Amino acid sequence: VSAGIGTLIIFEGDVVETSNLGRQFLFITNEIGRKKAEIAGEKLHLLNPNVNLIVIDEYMTPDNSARYLKECDFIVDASDNFNTKFQTNDLALKFKIPANIASITGYEGQILSILPGETACYRCVYEKPPETSPPSEKSILNAVCGVFGSFQAAEVIKSLQGIKPAFCDALGVMDLLKMDFAKFAVER
Repeated sequence: VSAGIGTLIIFEGDVVETSNLGRQFLFITNEIGRKKAEIAGEKLHLLNPNVNLIVIDEYMTPDNSARYLKECDFIVDASDNFNTKFQTNDLALKFKIPANIASITGYEGQILSILPGETACYRCVYEKPPETSPPSEKSILNAVCGVFGSFQAAEVIKSLQGIKPAFCDALGVMDLLKMDFAKFAVER
């Protein structure tokens, strides 16, 4: 929004909880219990009223997203569950829309950008969602969210400028505890 992107569509069906405050920088204490979509719409409009915000107070599903995705230039997955990440990947491939998927846990994060039909996708890295649940949200270092959110924003902006995202055909992995960063080649 601060970069002046034309239209931003947000799917968010959750409400603010105390556990969100340390890692979801858009929300504050007195908003606990309020709908995240409503708050995001209000605050992002204040940040840049020239951006067309479409805020949907639902989780993204193949059914409710199809009509919106046809108009999108890029999809960003910032979800906290594996099924949504795989769904994002599959919708990006179906509609041939570039996408970025990031995952975080503890002090670590991973990031991958997808150019459908050209580069590796999330299923090229992980064939299917794991059967185990992701680690507890409380174990996530909040700075990891900021780092990977910034990476995702950079990938979107570059793509919209016609610059190939850096994390195509490569899984970026960063450990903020050790300050190690690596990119692993991923074959399509």
